[in-house]
Formats: sequence, C-alpha cells, structure tokens
Amino acid sequence: MVRLDHYFSNRTTGFLRFNVDEAVESIPTGQLTAKTLQDTKFNNGVASVSHVFTPALINETKFGVTLNDTSGVPFDFRDRTEGRVTLLFFGYTNCPDHCPMHM
Repeated sequence: MVRLDHYFSNRTTGFLRFNVDEAVESIPTGQLTAKTLQDTKFNNGVASVSHVFTPALINETKFGVTLNDTSGVPFDFRDRTEGRVTLLFFGYTNCPDHCPMHM
C-alpha cells in the first residue's frame, strides 16, 4: 500500500492511496487430492480532498476505483451500488499465522 498525504493549506488537505494485493484460492475439483489454484490480484485506488470553509462546514470530495473483482472481471463499485445502502467489509486475503474464524 502506498499513501501520499498533502496539506495544501491549513484548511485544505488531500491524500492518494493505492493498494495491490494477491490471493490464491485452492478449489477442490472432485477427487480427494485434486485441486485447482486460482490466482486473483486486487488493485484499488482512492483520492480524497477535504476543505474546511468554516469550523461548522466541511466540503469533502472523494472518488475511488476498484479495477477487478475476485474473478478478475472489472467491477465499478459506484455504478453497481448506486441508490442502495451498501455494507462494505474488508477481510484477510493472507493469514501468515492463523486466520480469524469470521472469514
């Protein structure tokens, strides 16, 4: 993950963030030891700018993009969830010691 923060002034700030991650799934194919490995790469970028007009009013602009879903198909989060209440959950794709039970 790379994140760049910048203070344009004492009232205007912004940041850019880009994540790259990779997950490998082991999918059983029917026989006891037969399996298929599926390699998935996740890329995510976010940019944000915040400006304080007065101590009581803050204007914030954000946009983000996710390049691929878990199947490698392009996924536009904003278009697919527009007009709906959406719960976004981030989980682990790599557990070096042990994975939590809720994943």
